[in-house]
Amino acid sequence: MPNPPPNGELVGAAAPSGTAPDVESDFAQEFPGADPLSTECYINLCRTGDRLLAEINRRARATFDLSASAAAVLAIVDGSPEPISPGVIAERAIVSSASATSILDTLESRDRLVRRRHPETVASSVSA
Repeated sequence: MPNPPPNGELVGAAAPSGTAPDVESDFAQEFPGADPLSTECYINLCRTGDRLLAEINRRARATFDLSASAAAVLAIVDGSPEPISPGVIAERAIVSSASATSILDTLESRDRLVRRRHPETVASSVSA
């Protein structure tokens, strides 16, 4: 792939006629040594990720009447062969323990899961 000219006139992948690329024409001057094509790719990757997350949220809401985070937590609990602790759920869902607790409260109030105290400790475990 050819390098863009140093004056910054051509940046990003070839854009369809009538559209402008996402990287500004003065990018090369503002960020010497930076790669405009990589930046364009990063911008598009972020946009794609945002659209994917929005679609996941939309489908989780439409299908289960749950947020995507709640649907993910429910999938984690359902996929566990044995009861699982809220701390492990938080780690696997990549959320804070407070968020996991809030999500578990919501799922329990909707009868989507059951929380039980561990018989030997004060910790709780969750099962679908």
